[in-house]
Amino acid sequence: MANMRNQTAVADFLEVDDDSDPEEEVKKSKKLTCEHLGDELVWQMFLPFEGYVTFEYKYYIVDNEWNIVREESGKRRFSVPASLESDGIIEICDWWKEASSPDHLFKYASFKKVCLAASSPVANESAFRVEPQSSQPDSVLMHFRVHSFRTVPGDRMTVIGPSEALGRGDPERSVAMALSEDGQWQADIWIPKQQLPVKYPSFALLNPLDLLRSRRFYLNLLTYKYVLQSSGGVLMEEDFREGLVSQVRPECIAGVLSDNEFRHPKPWKGAGIVAPVFSLRTCSSVGAGDFLDLLQLVDLAHTCGFQLIQLLPVNDTSVHKTWWDSYPYSSLSVMALHPLYLNLQAVMPNAPHNVKDEIEKMRIRLDLPEVDYEATMEAKLRIAKMCFDLQKASLPQDERFQHFFTENREWLQSHAAFCFLRDLMGTSEHWRWGALS
Repeated sequence: MANMRNQTAVADFLEVDDDSDPEEEVKKSKKLTCEHLGDELVWQMFLPFEGYVTFEYKYYIVDNEWNIVREESGKRRFSVPASLESDGIIEICDWWKEASSPDHLFKYASFKKVCLAASSPVANESAFRVEPQSSQPDSVLMHFRVHSFRTVPGDRMTVIGPSEALGRGDPERSVAMALSEDGQWQADIWIPKQQLPVKYPSFALLNPLDLLRSRRFYLNLLTYKYVLQSSGGVLMEEDFREGLVSQVRPECIAGVLSDNEFRHPKPWKGAGIVAPVFSLRTCSSVGAGDFLDLLQLVDLAHTCGFQLIQLLPVNDTSVHKTWWDSYPYSSLSVMALHPLYLNLQAVMPNAPHNVKDEIEKMRIRLDLPEVDYEATMEAKLRIAKMCFDLQKASLPQDERFQHFFTENREWLQSHAAFCFLRDLMGTSEHWRWGALS
């Protein structure tokens, strides 16, 4: 958190709906104080509570007027460890979660439910819990937590360190972690107070059926050590670099080391197809490939074992109403899709014969070696207008239309007004529209 002059860190304890205004809710949040601990800039606060509470929270950076400058990615969740039997201080060490972190991509549905769907491990939260009778005198309960969205069945995560409680650097004595429902690997470990502060890396053992290679490195640092797991055992480099020193103090009864992502030394790799939609012409396409033609590309990708399809931008670029608009990177709207990719047969499946005949006529006429952008746009907009004129009386009663309009009202009305005035005035240069600009 460099360059934070005239800015403050706050923690917002979430007791509101997701629809609440963050700018208003953050004004109710708790302010953190800042100090240097060695080379680290640490923001901290004290929060009293009673009992075995559970709460959600997240961090923000605000200016002097409590306007949000930055906010971290996602929510955090904390529960008092059930293994604790006495009152005392629980120290939670969090690290700021950047939304731009590459590994955050893997928590979204497009990756989680598609690209990694066949390799999502099953959560087993019961494995890491320490039973109450496991408490030890003059010890601190340390709760280790780290995300890894790229693990697959057979992978296991452990935590290792130079202390006796963490295996003294021996991977065979490292402490196993278990995967919880929210995608975090976690472990509870009782550590004698004289062994604090704790230095620890994270240690991942991969399924031997994969590349038989694991990565060992320090959380929140870029240093790491290679480990090779084979049927003969685990081999690692002789030396590992200096790790993170936690600030958990001996007077605490528990410490939570809430690290961010497991730092994979190499980026995830997947195979896929990159294509502009207009190039995906099928036997039913009118002048250019359309959105429904993507279905056949999806089938092809699935058959080939591909995981990704990347498209050139598909947003509306209709500024000049000429071939100049074929450039896909100059869009009118980040929401409106380009009418070039309309599937005319799907616009009105029960269209009268004259409309179907017109679609077929234009399909044959525009079946050219190269896309005729202007002719295709003219044909698609003209036929789409024919379909609209035939259905406009029933649209107010159409539940699907009403749902679409309600869900997209915020941008749809202004975009439609712009397109209407652009066509009426003969130019998209709105400053030439006089009183209507």
